[in-house]
Amino acid sequence: MADTTDQSRSAGQTGASGREAVSGLVKWFDAARGFGFLLVGERGQDAFLHASVLARAGESAPGKGDRVSCLLAGGGGRLSVAAVLRVERAADGEGAPGARRGTVKFYDQSRGYGFISMASGVDVFVGAKTLRRLGLTPLREGQAVLVTVSGGQDGHPVAELLSFMPQAAILAG
Repeated sequence: MADTTDQSRSAGQTGASGREAVSGLVKWFDAARGFGFLLVGERGQDAFLHASVLARAGESAPGKGDRVSCLLAGGGGRLSVAAVLRVERAADGEGAPGARRGTVKFYDQSRGYGFISMASGVDVFVGAKTLRRLGLTPLREGQAVLVTVSGGQDGHPVAELLSFMPQAAILAG
């Protein structure tokens, strides 16, 4: 499994604890459950990744194959991500399967909802409950996001998974 992980250390990048940053690939992440696993190290070890660690770094749910630079904690064969330094979304900019690019049309924090405009011209509803579940901060008008869309109870499109677009993908896209 060594070919699926980045064996190198990030040169010169250390956390407050003095530990060197490592880079791993997202094996899977379930935003609804709030956790997932990275493949790290020479043997492709699993490292537990909790949504709260992502939120502290200002990141949202990563998709399978995204690269995460982080600091690890633990021992005895059990690794966990102590701090996320950076998330690099998959090369196509589509972290989660079926994710599509959109732009926040509006979000009213006091009402707890907003809409995301998709390239197709469809507006997708996003509620505060989805943002809280994913550990995200309120959205800003004009913010670029990735969303997976499902049909709501009334058949109108609803954002299920949401992540902020990385700056590089916005510039490239």
